[in-house]
Order: sequence, then C-alpha cells, then structure tokens
Amino acid sequence: MKEKENEKMATELKSNRVLNYTGDPDHWEGWSEKTLARGKRKGYKALLTGKVKIPTASEYELALLGSSAEDQKIKGADTACECEKQKRDMIAKSEER
Repeated sequence: MKEKENEKMATELKSNRVLNYTGDPDHWEGWSEKTLARGKRKGYKALLTGKVKIPTASEYELALLGSSAEDQKIKGADTACECEKQKRDMIAKSEER
C-alpha cells in the first residue's frame, strides 16, 4: 500500500516540473515543442500560440465588473459615458501600482 502512495507522490512531483529554457538556440526547438505539448495538456496552448488574446489589466478589471464598454454603449449614451469613466479610473489606478 505504501509503495503505491510513494509512486503517486513521485508522479505528482514530476508533473509540477518547470521546463527551463537556457537561451541557447540549439535548445529552442525541443523546449518549444515540450512547452506547447504541456500547454495543450493543461489547456493554455492557445495563449502560448497567440490564438487567444491575453487581456490587459484594465480589460480584466472591467470584465470583473460584468460588462465591457461596448456592452454599455448598446444600452445608451449616458451609461456608456459612465462606463468609460469607470474604465479610465481603473486604468489610472492600475498605472499607479
């Protein structure tokens, strides 16, 4: 029984390994292939390849509010202005950090 537990822990430790890139052009092909394969298994390959845009901090914070500026513009001009003001405020706050 202990043998299986040790084997399971060893497998878990292997899965958390980081693939380091040394900067050597000769190592790029193997590293990129392994990194893309890991990204596919873990579900983030589209981020690595650029197929999915990674949101900026302000876009992310706006999404947390539950709507985008475009959504607000559809609802009406007053709401859109308020949304733009909130967006500018969030950008200012994130730049202060």
